Amino acid sequence: MPYPWPFTDERDADMEPGLWDRVHPSWKALEVARSAESQEEARARLLPRFDIPSEVLEQWICAHYFNRHTLSNYAWIDFDRARFEMEQRSTSAILQLRVIGAYQSFVEDRSTADWNLAESKSFFALGSGDFEAWRDEGTWRVPPVAIDPADFGSPPAEADLTGSPQLVEGHSRFGHLRRFSRLGAASGVTVADEHRLYVLRAR
Repeated sequence: MPYPWPFTDERDADMEPGLWDRVHPSWKALEVARSAESQEEARARLLPRFDIPSEVLEQWICAHYFNRHTLSNYAWIDFDRARFEMEQRSTSAILQLRVIGAYQSFVEDRSTADWNLAESKSFFALGSGDFEAWRDEGTWRVPPVAIDPADFGSPPAEADLTGSPQLVEGHSRFGHLRRFSRLGAASGVTVADEHRLYVLRAR
């Protein structure tokens, strides 16, 4: 039996008119019928066609499929000709990732707060292992998703993309990393030298 998904199928109420019409056919093929199939069933159906890791499918595409920022910034890409590479990047390199304008204040709020790890515990879902990953390994449990826009040529006018590597999904995790790095020992986290990251590239 299908079990509940963490987000609804509803499109953003303030989605720009005509935005869905500009979405690439490959993105439309990634749609998941949450009321009819489980996450496992969706993965089994989509993964033979698309080169998308299960963690990316679950945390980004299935969770934020109709999000207007996802659609305007990334859904124009031909995902039949894209791949996600797992990379190890240094803390300093990851901290240079660009954040779209719509999420900059969200990231800043988490980055500039003075909460140590113990004071941040409420941000981590109970039983997820996220808190323990920061405590024991100094990094996130699930790698966030980034994009190398230079791989994909000129984006459409409505896309908030530059030529710089950009964070796609994982803004809370990114904010935690920035905060723990800034606070140093006072954060209660020994931040790892490197972190795993999924990077969207053309193939």
